[in-house]
Amino acid sequence: MIRVRYDFTADGGATTNVVQLAKALEDLVVTHVHVVVKTAVTSGGSGTVSIGTTTDTVKFVGLTDGAVANLVTGAVLGPTTSENIPYWWKSGDYLIVTVGTAALLTGVFDVFIEVMKP
Repeated sequence: MIRVRYDFTADGGATTNVVQLAKALEDLVVTHVHVVVKTAVTSGGSGTVSIGTTTDTVKFVGLTDGAVANLVTGAVLGPTTSENIPYWWKSGDYLIVTVGTAALLTGVFDVFIEVMKP
């Protein structure tokens, strides 16, 4: 299990900001991903967050699920069936968070990634 954290105060929240949370140091198979919101994500507008990899930016959480209205304290998000889990996470590829639509003002969430070696 890999756990990484997005924290607005450290990572920023400007629109189109891309935050690299983790790098695959070897090929891995992702078997599950979920997000736990620690502090509500807020925006001055209709901010969105997507979570994916550098080769598929919405692989784990897309823009609909990643809307700030869904990112309230205590929320738990998981991938939808359209995200095609399991997923081959290639060595050198990053797990990323992308801020879209409007800048974020606050927020902390943890991303938990279950992986296995192929």
